[in-house]
Amino acid sequence: MLDFGRVRFRRGSDVGPRLRDFEQLVEILQFALCLADQILREDGFVKSLFDALDSAPLRFREPRFADSFHYSKAVAEWSLGHDDAAMKMLERIATVEYVDEAGRRTPSVNRALAWYILGQIHHARREAEQACACYERVAEQFPDAREALLWIRERQLSLPEVTLARPGEKAALVVTSRNLRQAELLVYPVDLMTLCLREKNLSRIANVNLAGIAPVIRATVALGGAAAAGAPPHEPGAFLASESKVELDLEKPGAYLVLARAEEHHASGLVLVTPLELQVKEDASGRVRTHVLRQKDGSYVRDVEVKVIGSSNAAFVAGSSDPRGLFIADGIHGAATVIARHGGDEYAFYRGTTHLGPPELQSGFIAAPTGNAEKQPQEDGDQYFKNVLDLNRDLQNKRQQQLQDEIRKDRKGVQIKQAQ
Repeated sequence: MLDFGRVRFRRGSDVGPRLRDFEQLVEILQFALCLADQILREDGFVKSLFDALDSAPLRFREPRFADSFHYSKAVAEWSLGHDDAAMKMLERIATVEYVDEAGRRTPSVNRALAWYILGQIHHARREAEQACACYERVAEQFPDAREALLWIRERQLSLPEVTLARPGEKAALVVTSRNLRQAELLVYPVDLMTLCLREKNLSRIANVNLAGIAPVIRATVALGGAAAAGAPPHEPGAFLASESKVELDLEKPGAYLVLARAEEHHASGLVLVTPLELQVKEDASGRVRTHVLRQKDGSYVRDVEVKVIGSSNAAFVAGSSDPRGLFIADGIHGAATVIARHGGDEYAFYRGTTHLGPPELQSGFIAAPTGNAEKQPQEDGDQYFKNVLDLNRDLQNKRQQQLQDEIRKDRKGVQIKQAQ
């Protein structure tokens, strides 16, 4: 049983005849607007209710009431997944203007909410251009719209940390991007061992001073998925990162630093052209066993210079492989990195993901959540009906005031009669 003021009926009943019976009563307006609050909570009830209220805007022509009915119906259609029907009504609400009693033209009080929901519908359909146009109109009113707009237009560019290739074959480099049309690639030969000893971390290799070194390859490559840069809005580039494969003519063994530039975005990675391969066995104690092999026939390679470092180590553990192609490093703390060099230009590389050695001591701790933890505010259906509910509360307050006035009149009449 749902109870809204004086009007009661059971869920699933036909509300149409009841509305027609009471359509002259002002309470019907309050009743209908109160029910809007139930739209996102009473899913099974939405359709029968708003089918019955289809003609409400025709019966109650005052703009604020008619607009609230139109808007409530639109949100109901949206919540039921009827996006096309919802869009037609929301587009009208977003652009309509009403003439008030003073003759001034004013927009719907639900205009901003209509644009916000339209943006969400286009966003769900991956229609980037239309979604952005809607979100832009309400970015100041709704933080989610502003964040969604920034996310759709976000530009990304990245390269793999290390790309492997075999001598005599072209290196297949994968460029990952989003909302970018093209990128310039610069490829430089580098001494990987010296580079790693100096930088300790390959994440900083893009900052290496390459002054005086000429790139062996300079190329401009087209990138996929540039929806925000002018491609059709149904393209996935504004929502999903795309991968572009680029073949680099680097048949000579060696280590190469690749720099990518696209607008204000930069990325870097290494390409290793090598006949070597590493087999690495990590132990939780901090021991790392590395075998160096030739990829072509699986034979072990001796006298290979090997350096191992953990993400929590201050220095490399270095040595050479034995006749089994084996080098053992102890005392490795954190995620292990292994670099091997044979001769002047044959390299191999390994990056571990498991933490080795004793757990790191933390300077602080994160307290476990308690039952008194503050609940983060969440957006829910109420935000879409703020204007409708505000109107309904205003109506209820007026009705309450009218009732109090009637009570005072009745009391005054009784007092006069008693005095007589």
